[in-house]
Amino acid sequence: MTEPAGTEARTEAPRGPTWRRRPGAMEARLGAEELVLLGPDGARYVALDPVAADVWAALEVPRSRAALAAHLAGIYDAPAAQIAEDIGEMLALLEAEGLIEQAEAG
Repeated sequence: MTEPAGTEARTEAPRGPTWRRRPGAMEARLGAEELVLLGPDGARYVALDPVAADVWAALEVPRSRAALAAHLAGIYDAPAAQIAEDIGEMLALLEAEGLIEQAEAG
C-alpha cells in the first residue's frame, strides 16, 4: 500500500554529538565584556568575547550543535543554520583546549 503524496515517513537528520562543559573547567569575568576560561588541567586559559561567552553560558546544559544554534538564534535573532555553521570552529577550539567534551549517550 502506498502512502498519499506528502505523507512519506521522514527520517530526521542526525544532530551530531551533544556537547557539555568539561567538569573542572573554571571561569572568571574580566569586566563586563570578557570571560576567561581555565581548563581542568590548569595549563592554559582562553579569553572569550561576548558571543563566545554566550555559547559557553548555553553549554551549562548539554546541547547538540543544532540545539545550541537554535538557542542562540533566539538571542541574536539570526537563522539557526547560519549560527550552527559559525559556531563550529568555536566548538572545535573549546574541545581542543579541554573545556568541553562530548556527553556520553544516555
